[in-house]
Amino acid sequence: MIRKELLPARQVAKHAPWTIEREDLERPEIRNYVQVAYDSAYELLKAGRKGISSRAFWKNLRELQFQTG
Repeated sequence: MIRKELLPARQVAKHAPWTIEREDLERPEIRNYVQVAYDSAYELLKAGRKGISSRAFWKNLRELQFQTG
């Protein structure tokens, strides 16, 4: 999310941890992105147990990118 510039973050030096403001984490589009990623990962785990491919996971993430971008 930082790399895609959806979530503002700063680094004090290269390779240092990112600093993210709490308010930015609570923005609706960020919370939605995280929820969809979590739900997709859960579905991927369930599908893996059943031998189903991960296409649904990637499809959900692509759809999410359109919603937030």
